[in-house]
Amino acid sequence: MLRPVPPRRGGRPHRGGAHALAVQRVRAAGHGVPGPHLARLHQARARRAPPRRAAALAAPRRGRDRRRRSLRRPGHRALRGPLAQRRRTRRAAGAQPLRARAAPVDLPRRRAGLSAWAGRYGTAASLALLAVAVLGDSTAETYAIALVAFWWLLPAVPLLAVALARQWWRGAAALVAPAVVAASTWGPLLWPVPPGGPADLRVATYNATHGAGTDGVLALAAQHHPDVLLLQELTPRQVGALDRQLADAYPYRSFGPLDDRQRDGDAVLSRFPVTAVEPVTGLPAGARPADLVRLDVEGRPTSVLSVHLASPCLLCDGDADGYNPAGGTSQSARVRVAEAQRYADLAAQRQAQGDLVVVAGDINSSELNRPLRVLTGQGLEDVQAEVGRRPQLTRGPGPGLARVDVVLVAGLVPLRTWEGRRGPSTHSPVLADLALPR
Repeated sequence: MLRPVPPRRGGRPHRGGAHALAVQRVRAAGHGVPGPHLARLHQARARRAPPRRAAALAAPRRGRDRRRRSLRRPGHRALRGPLAQRRRTRRAAGAQPLRARAAPVDLPRRRAGLSAWAGRYGTAASLALLAVAVLGDSTAETYAIALVAFWWLLPAVPLLAVALARQWWRGAAALVAPAVVAASTWGPLLWPVPPGGPADLRVATYNATHGAGTDGVLALAAQHHPDVLLLQELTPRQVGALDRQLADAYPYRSFGPLDDRQRDGDAVLSRFPVTAVEPVTGLPAGARPADLVRLDVEGRPTSVLSVHLASPCLLCDGDADGYNPAGGTSQSARVRVAEAQRYADLAAQRQAQGDLVVVAGDINSSELNRPLRVLTGQGLEDVQAEVGRRPQLTRGPGPGLARVDVVLVAGLVPLRTWEGRRGPSTHSPVLADLALPR
């Protein structure tokens, strides 16, 4: 119900009764007098008043309007005047406050963006690197993670660049470690390599996969004409076939002994004369046998090792079924490291005696696995790391999953390296052009 408009202080009545009634209607509805209503009321009064009086009316009203709005702020203690009294009365009566708060609204959950996914990927990649550094190849999980590290570390570098450009600092911090490892491992492949001179020696290594790659061996010899061909996993039947069909192209051939299961062995086929063949001693139990073949390469003694390190046993328990003589995952990892150490020591001894050294084959390890670091830690150079122009993923279907076939040299100058066609084998052949030291 509307009530008469009370007189102002000093006994003067209000001007503009219609506006006062409008204000009373707003108050009667329980909403108080919001700021815009007061502003319009003051403007109407100022228009009806003389010019001098208009400025006097507008200034104090604006200040009073600000004070009234400030009374609505939570925690404001300077409550004076009629508005404060009405507010206290309404609170005591449990009525609705002058300004009602909006009810909470359940908003749809926001999907994670690229910055969130970059941070999650960086955290997962950093934890994977930590697990590889701590556990090494002792578990099937860490061995497989390190073996295919190229694929899951590849996105780290571009994601770090995007995170820094867009100032995603949390994601960038999580991406630093994976990006550094990826850049230091495969970044040198992006640098241009000066073209090498004429090659004095072409070496090729190829895993024939238990006799499945006989046609691949013949195609490799016919297409690329390597001077020295190092082969792994040759079955007795395959040895006989290659001995007959490659007798003219490679008059000097050395077929190594079969493994403990009498299934396959290694071989060295050469255009250069073979001067000596010595069995490698000191290998750990479960390792495949190997021979050290000495060649006469244009008057330079050259020691050649065709190696095949112990295979991982990711899905078997020990050697209960005779699948892997090296044992289970952790045992085969120790065998691979011991084999790599023995071959590295033997290469260092031959190099100290003045021989050129070539160690090539299937090492069942990639850049983040320990055996390759052991082999390159005593003077052997990884040809791929020196002159490679793109990653060599020699194992697995399609473009390949991991690089397990390598060519390592000591005393020779790497010029270039590349992959051949895979053929029926599960491995790609790796070729390298080398120069004799001048």
